[in-house]
Amino acid sequence: MKIQHYCYTRAKFLDYCVFSEPDNLPKYASREIQAKALSIMDALDSKLNIPKWILVKTHDYIFWGMCCLNRILSDECNCDYSGTSVSGMFAIVITEYSENEVQLPYDIEYFRKLYEQEVSMFWDQNETHKNTTNGFISGDFNFIRSSHNNYCESLNTDVFKCKSLGGYDKEKVVAMALTLDNVSLLIDNDNIEQATNRSGSFMNCLTSSVGIGLYSVKQQCPKCKKYVSSFTEAGICEDCKKSEEAEIRRRASEEDKKDKQIRYELEEAKSRIEILESEVESSRCQINSKNRLIKILWIICGILLLLCMWLYKHSDIEISSVFSENQLSSFRKNVSKEKTSSYFIKVNSENVEISPAGDENLTVEWKTNCKKVNANLSDVDWANIEKMTGDSVVICVKRNDSKNQRIAILTISSPECGEKQVELYQKQIL
Repeated sequence: MKIQHYCYTRAKFLDYCVFSEPDNLPKYASREIQAKALSIMDALDSKLNIPKWILVKTHDYIFWGMCCLNRILSDECNCDYSGTSVSGMFAIVITEYSENEVQLPYDIEYFRKLYEQEVSMFWDQNETHKNTTNGFISGDFNFIRSSHNNYCESLNTDVFKCKSLGGYDKEKVVAMALTLDNVSLLIDNDNIEQATNRSGSFMNCLTSSVGIGLYSVKQQCPKCKKYVSSFTEAGICEDCKKSEEAEIRRRASEEDKKDKQIRYELEEAKSRIEILESEVESSRCQINSKNRLIKILWIICGILLLLCMWLYKHSDIEISSVFSENQLSSFRKNVSKEKTSSYFIKVNSENVEISPAGDENLTVEWKTNCKKVNANLSDVDWANIEKMTGDSVVICVKRNDSKNQRIAILTISSPECGEKQVELYQKQIL
């Protein structure tokens, strides 16, 4: 059990000084205790020449002390700088306690000793000091110990009620109160207003000045700071509870909307992903198809290239290896507006057969194996040399009006082949 002391003085309208305070008293507890003390000392009709005893018991601490004029506890150090008497609250604070060891000094002499040690010695100082008196003050004082008695059903623990106990036995009421978990008690109050003051009300009061009765008390809502007649299970007023519930519903609605929006966006994203996957798959198939087509085209190009290379390499092979003797290989190139036909003729025979042309004019090219050829044509009126280019001779053949077979002699000479004659003849047109 840890025992410390708390001393606070006050002039008529202003705080004089908090002389000492425990080093571990929570701020909320200090505020609550001062509020209860001020509710007594600020009363206009308060007769502080008679000490008012205060008990506050919670799970965390026990506060027990007296509010009175300082001159009751000390013949000196009891006025402010103007000579006005001051009052104060002088108390013992118990923490870290167990119920069976709790006892309280119910003796003015105890608090006179406390005043001497914690107030008089520091009267001329302007700063609050930490409590220096730890443990009970030694001396022959009257103590009240916690004990159960027949006042068990008489004490009130509802913070929204104040029960006046009239002229009950004070020491037995205090002893019984020390066994309860949460209780407050004001002894020797001058009137009920001192016990029910909204800034620092008590659950119980014990005085012959007020008859037995139960009075309603308002408490300040910790959230909205309004004084109300009841709290919800959450420890706030009904209006704050409704506001919280409305806020919870609003947030739940917003969260639901957000969830729906997120789900919608997820569905949209999934749909887009599926579309993209389909497009990717389609593009992949197209690419694969194009790749296959490109491969096929490359193969075809390779084959054509090889064929061209083979044809170029074997362009001078004699036609006799492909055609029988005297056969003609001709390729039609174009037909002019004058209905002339052009033939490319290459044979290994000394004789060149010109296909029947009917009523058409022909242009025949005869290609030799010799380079830089020079050619002469026998004196005929139906054929003449049109052009000589390197290894070929181009001959123009007029249309065969007689439809009979016609023959002409073509003389060809070149430096490397010498001179030779080729017979040109045109078959009879049937």
